[in-house]
Amino acid sequence: MPIQTTDDLAITYADTGPRDGQPVLLIHGWPDDASTWDDVVPALNAAGLRTIVPTLRGFGETRFVRDAPRTGNSAILAMDMIALMDGLGIETFMVAGHDWGSNTAEALAVGWPDRVERMAMLATPPRLGGMPTPPFEQAQRQWYHWFMATARGAQAVRDDHKGFAHIHWVNWSPPGWFDEATFARVARSFENPDWADVTLHSYRARWNEAEPDPRSQWLEDKVKATRTLSLPTMYFQGAVDGVNPPSASTSVPAKFTGPFAFVTLNGVGHFIQREAPDAVTRHLIQLFTGNPADLSDTTDRSLIMSKTKPFLAGAAAIAVVAAAAIGVASAQTASQTSGRPLTQVAQFDHQATGVAVTADGRRFVNFPRWTDDAPISVAEVMKDGSLKAYPDAKWNSWRNA
Repeated sequence: MPIQTTDDLAITYADTGPRDGQPVLLIHGWPDDASTWDDVVPALNAAGLRTIVPTLRGFGETRFVRDAPRTGNSAILAMDMIALMDGLGIETFMVAGHDWGSNTAEALAVGWPDRVERMAMLATPPRLGGMPTPPFEQAQRQWYHWFMATARGAQAVRDDHKGFAHIHWVNWSPPGWFDEATFARVARSFENPDWADVTLHSYRARWNEAEPDPRSQWLEDKVKATRTLSLPTMYFQGAVDGVNPPSASTSVPAKFTGPFAFVTLNGVGHFIQREAPDAVTRHLIQLFTGNPADLSDTTDRSLIMSKTKPFLAGAAAIAVVAAAAIGVASAQTASQTSGRPLTQVAQFDHQATGVAVTADGRRFVNFPRWTDDAPISVAEVMKDGSLKAYPDAKWNSWRNA
């Protein structure tokens, strides 16, 4: 993989597609790596686009080349990206970013409006105008931010990079969206010696628990001072994103005054381009090659997600989830149904599956409260496959209770 050396970094990147194609910069997020775009890039290249896919500072084989601060705020990441594009001789480009990459793309559009022509933001809202303290429900979802602001939390992250990353893969998207072999491959990128420092600084800086890289202060200030952007933009929202649900993105459209599309992907969580690469690719091609005047909001219902076995209850729990989809209407409307109290849960990965297996072998499923206004229902899966609703039951989960 080629390397571009900047003042601070030796950045690994992939550069594919026609050399004379319009350049598209694809920026990965956290906890992830550049392979997140692997199922998107071929179709973009086939559509005539040249794709540049870098590995961010602190990840994979990208390395600091001098004793620079191990910072990770969005503005310094954007400055890394500009340095990369300068090194490649690319003046103007389009950009798509996921998670950290989303806010890095935003900072690029703010800092270099004459160079960034179109933008896609995936799964993480813009910070234009500054970041207010989140409401309590969103603060719950962002527990890891506050955890990393403490000395003991920071040490825990340093002690177990992969374990810390894994819990977010489990929590942020629906059950079965990834297999452990894929995570293991990606987690090798978290073995970078600067991963923990860059990670901790990124989350501390956004809540003023650490200062941004001083070289990027001008850009941090400019993002806070900028209320709206006018470049053609597409925002992707996973309908069942476990960390940034639809309730967290209601203010996004008002921040864009030019051509804009809000794309909701049903059945998709936070890792949008990994979970639904075909749908993401289709919409990105529309944004990057189509007429901006044609952009419009849409809900994509064409998605089929591959299920694996992410839970202790085993393969049978997958059938529970399927049964839940069939029985959801009756489970949510049988408000007068009563039943035996729930027995103590012996095996339950509540964030991964919404499935519980009790010590006596009974199986329960909940219909999670992925959004603030969604109902919460608990049902027992009977031996004949039917669902027995428990509308008054409490699901023992900080997110779903």
